[in-house]
Amino acid sequence: VNGNGEHDVDEPLGISDGNGDFNFNGLSLVDYDLNLNGTIDPDEGSLVALGGIDTATGLPLETPLRATPDATVITLLTTVVAELVDQGLTVEEANTSITNALSIPSDVGINVFDPIAATNNNELGGVETFSAMVQVQNLITQTTGLIAGASGLANGAIVDQVVNAIATQIQTNTTLNLTDVDQIETIINDSATGLGVDVSALSTGATQIIVAANQKIEEAIADSSPNELEEAFAKVQKIALGESTNDLEEVGAGTKSIEEAVAENTGDALDEQINNTEVLSANPTDISLSNDTVAEEQAIGTEVGTFSTVDPDTGETHTYSLVPGFGDTDNDNFEIVDNVLKTTVSFDYETQTEHSIRVQTSDGNGGVYFEDFTINVSDVNEIVGTSGRDVLTGTDSDDLITGMQGPDTLRGNLGNDKFVYTSLMDAGDRIQDFTPGEDQIVLTDVLESFGYNGSDPIADGYLRFGSRSGHSFLMLDVDGSAGSSPARTFALIQNVALADLNSASNFVF
Repeated sequence: VNGNGEHDVDEPLGISDGNGDFNFNGLSLVDYDLNLNGTIDPDEGSLVALGGIDTATGLPLETPLRATPDATVITLLTTVVAELVDQGLTVEEANTSITNALSIPSDVGINVFDPIAATNNNELGGVETFSAMVQVQNLITQTTGLIAGASGLANGAIVDQVVNAIATQIQTNTTLNLTDVDQIETIINDSATGLGVDVSALSTGATQIIVAANQKIEEAIADSSPNELEEAFAKVQKIALGESTNDLEEVGAGTKSIEEAVAENTGDALDEQINNTEVLSANPTDISLSNDTVAEEQAIGTEVGTFSTVDPDTGETHTYSLVPGFGDTDNDNFEIVDNVLKTTVSFDYETQTEHSIRVQTSDGNGGVYFEDFTINVSDVNEIVGTSGRDVLTGTDSDDLITGMQGPDTLRGNLGNDKFVYTSLMDAGDRIQDFTPGEDQIVLTDVLESFGYNGSDPIADGYLRFGSRSGHSFLMLDVDGSAGSSPARTFALIQNVALADLNSASNFVF
């Protein structure tokens, strides 16, 4: 807010996640909208990104980034937009100047355009903007390294001056060729001079190094398909922003000759470094869930859907996890087993119809992606009896039938029906049309009522079965096979063979 490029205690702060998404804690429009026009204008504050790790190269991000308040992305291109606005242009004029100067399609909005996602999705302007962003980052970072070595100044102050020189070059010459030796050397010397530093004896060699890296970016575009560019660019940048920048800093400090640095960071030597470097895997770009709806009153462990991932890298195996962050409100109500989302509670439509979760997919090679999902709970037709003798009949859809006390006659009809029991007092029912494998008998509350807390009441002897004349009996034993109490008949399941009924899949425990 005060323009010092640093976070002060009274300014909003957000920490980005693996997707680069962030949210500010305590941001109130009224605190910063000084002219009361309903928005935060460039002269009232700016977005600043500090620190972190470049997820493509694995290198620390040592160049501060800036953007005007309207931006939804923050890159070194938005940093140049912000600088041009500081020099008197509007955001729209700054955008036009940059797209013209860097040969980016004119309808690309630098402040709202994600060049990596656009490139991976083969969108218009994606490659041009991605290439320009990477080459500008190479220029700024490597120039900063040279001047830092020569002066000992902080990176933030140097970056500001280099960005200023780039913006001035754009306004002065209209076009900016990031592989043109004359323009690059001018930016290096103007940046140093603005800080009271003289690197004129080193600038020609430094220009060779910077131009060589940016030429490799241009070559990657010619040699790669769009979905391969993220990795190809990252291999160049890992050298340009790592070893090459370190060498330039040593050159500036006088501990390495410019001739040695040029020899190591251009030509065949640069090619060898790039070819031998390993970079982190490209991040996945999307997560899909095959189904996002679960019916109410389903058993714990019910499968909701299956996750799958879109990833530029083919052949990778992805793992999924529920993670904290935006949208994680109801994470505790679910679990992920392999790539399957399952419930850890039984939902009630009348209590809550939507549940929010946050999911991470990981490719095992450093690439991650996060996405929020809303899981919907569908309503089930509920039919509830009385404490007396009832005859309850379901519909052609899924029904939830609760007979309550008294000997009831229950028929579900079509659909996947659930017959719900709440206590031992519900004994004596006759279920006339139970379909094994489709319908279920819900015994959760009954088992809890006499203290059973295991996971398999059939194996533990609390739930037993009998048969007579083609019908099956459901029997409950309140102290299980280890106790002395006899099992008592709880319900008659008509026209179902004992072997078909005796399966945990027919019950909700």
